[in-house]
Amino acid sequence: MSGGAVTEKDVEIVENLGGSGEYSKALALAQELLFCPLDDETKMKILFNVISCSTRLELDDVTEAAFKELEKLPDPEMSRAVANTFRAISYIYLGRPHEALNVINLTLGTECVAEEYPARCKYQLLAYQGRALTMLSRWEEALISLTEAHRIDPEGMRETDILIDTSRCMQGLKQYEDSYNSAHHVLERESGDMAIMAMHYMAVCRTYQGRLLDALNLYGEIQKRLPCTLIDTDQIRKEMLSCMDAIGISLPSHKPS
Repeated sequence: MSGGAVTEKDVEIVENLGGSGEYSKALALAQELLFCPLDDETKMKILFNVISCSTRLELDDVTEAAFKELEKLPDPEMSRAVANTFRAISYIYLGRPHEALNVINLTLGTECVAEEYPARCKYQLLAYQGRALTMLSRWEEALISLTEAHRIDPEGMRETDILIDTSRCMQGLKQYEDSYNSAHHVLERESGDMAIMAMHYMAVCRTYQGRLLDALNLYGEIQKRLPCTLIDTDQIRKEMLSCMDAIGISLPSHKPS
């Protein structure tokens, strides 16, 4: 802060801390900034960060207090919709899809979202609605949300996640070739952990299709790229060994010299 005035840089620091998973630090700094003189727009941005971080930290009282502060600012219905988007995203990452879905459904049903909410914000809500429904194994409903999000912005910031979720839904519906193709699109656009996850989905599809040699080749490539933060290394090994056993291939034995 410069002379007590909150700057865009101060808000950016809070956002960066939250974005890097430093939720406690981000929340503490955001709460400190709220004691400074603030214009309505800056206060709104800070409160959004408070809601995002306090939800991640499961500090419900802090979250509710921030919502009450938003109600005092101009256009409370719209700011509540934006804040609920942040809250729903936090619920997703906490592994609480029911709560996320409740918040998203409520937000999408409000008049201001239906008539005024920017398309990019609706895109976010629909993409995360699809993720929540996927987590709940509600495959067909999830695909409706994911398809609509993709229609709004085919190259949006969550396109890779939409493709992964679509692949998972297609697996759940036993549409394995469509699942494989969706995962393959991820592989074409990503590297690192997301690419490894996509290859796993592709291997699972080929296994279910009985194309075991193709599956085994994919598992072999996955093994070269491990470890991965998104998949269980032991599970990959079990699936690979199961595939080898089904084909009739054994690991080479190592005799002591």
